[in-house]
Amino acid sequence: MGLCLLRCIHRYGDNYANIGSASKSSAGIYLVQYSAPGSLAPGLYLCNKAVKFGGGLCNSGFKGLVRPAGPYGTLLARFRIKNNGTDVAKVHALQNRTSLTSQQGDRPGVQASPLNPTIMNPSLSSDEPTKALQLTAPMAPFNPARNISDLPRVSRMLKAAGIHNAKYLPQVRNLTALDANVKHIVANFFSILPENTMQLQNVWAQPAPWVQGDYSRNYAMRLYVAYTGYLCLMASEALYPLYRPSGSRGRKLTLGLDEAYIMHDIKQQAAVGN
Repeated sequence: MGLCLLRCIHRYGDNYANIGSASKSSAGIYLVQYSAPGSLAPGLYLCNKAVKFGGGLCNSGFKGLVRPAGPYGTLLARFRIKNNGTDVAKVHALQNRTSLTSQQGDRPGVQASPLNPTIMNPSLSSDEPTKALQLTAPMAPFNPARNISDLPRVSRMLKAAGIHNAKYLPQVRNLTALDANVKHIVANFFSILPENTMQLQNVWAQPAPWVQGDYSRNYAMRLYVAYTGYLCLMASEALYPLYRPSGSRGRKLTLGLDEAYIMHDIKQQAAVGN
């Protein structure tokens, strides 16, 4: 079997930590613990590194500490397998040995509400932009900005959008028009913001590594991935080449709902980029 990767994703899409070969971390028990902003920065801290966590964590059988960017998030496992008839069974065995359990402890301060159907209630608007703001409102107080130094600016932006004290009160009359403008920006994202792109050759490009996966204060890139992608990994874990033909450069490619492109045995790039 190939590589195994456990990805840690923040509520707003930041891939702030990964447990796997790229981070030189091995299988074992890790403590996932969120604390008030201003202490350790979000990320993975290994016990074999010269980092002091406090609390005797490394003497309690833990391999390291995962410090989330907020109390809500996602843990996703990725396995690279080979078509040899045995790897799938190995993956199932690893899945059976993987678990997430709660730890008892004194955690002072305001506790975040658990994610449940009450937050995702059926009374949300059928209008997608409004629904996004309604969903954001109850989670915003417990999910600060990825960069804590940016918290005042993010709070001002949320308040201008109508989100304050865990509630959403509409401030913009025509969200549909605003949504159309955002989609236009996304459709022309790399020409409007070329600094977010790394140009390859033959009409291929990729997101610039410094704005991939963990977006920091680059909210435009976060927006682009939210509209067009799915939980993008940081550049040390994955690359996302984009084929972008325009005008007479490259071939326009189309796919049906039940189709996919398969590329194999590519030894030399052709002039059109395939």
